This record gives sequence, structure tokens and C-alpha cells, in this order.
Amino acid sequence: MTFIVSPEGIGLQSGILSGPPPLGPGAPARERLTAFVAAYLHDRFDHLDLVRMSETASPGARYRIGAYRFWHRHVAILLAEARPDADADVLSHALLSAVGAEAAGVLKDEYGQDRAVNGITDLALAVANPG
Repeated sequence: MTFIVSPEGIGLQSGILSGPPPLGPGAPARERLTAFVAAYLHDRFDHLDLVRMSETASPGARYRIGAYRFWHRHVAILLAEARPDADADVLSHALLSAVGAEAAGVLKDEYGQDRAVNGITDLALAVANPG
């Protein structure tokens, strides 16, 4: 699976909105969520220094970035579909915290990109699976 992204996540956003499944519409929520997590992490890895500066410019900066609000809403919608019994808004923030620039950098440095993507994808599936 290949994703074309930019530092601003424009390619990733476009893929989510109108790209082919599983990143784009048409796939089940769990498949879309894992495709998003993988694409999001690859985007972070490709632009880690830039994203790290953007997310840590001031306390809470990450959460004020327009792109973060989009990612959060997307993940929350997918989680609400996969787990209607859960608080999708809270779980979305928790899952996205695992793929922030600082965490992504540590995972990449300590375990390599493939292992990091596989581990966070497993986390996303665990969060998305009911009970």
C-alpha cells in the first residue's frame, strides 16, 4: 500500500476523503482505522523533525493544529462505528497520542519503522474491537 503525503498531511487528508479503500471510503471502520494509523505514522516518519517542531512549539500546540482536529474527528468517527458502546472522542485522543511526533520518534529509533507501524496498528485494532 502506497500513500503520498506532505508535511501538512494534505495527501493523507485527500486519501481519507476520496482515496481508494481501505484508507478512503468503502472499507469497514477497523480496516480504515488501521490503514489510517499506518499512513499517519509513515507521514510522521517522513517529516519527523518538522512535525516535532510543529507539535511542540508551545504547550498543547499539537491539539490546536487544524490537521490534528481533522485526524481526531476521523478516528472518532471510525471508532464510533466500530465500537458504538465506547467513548470514541476520548479513545481517539488516546490513540492519537501514541502516534504523536515524540512517541513516533522513540518508536522509530528503538524498534524501526516496520515494527513501530505493526505495533501501533495492533493497538488501533485492540482499541477498535468491542469488549
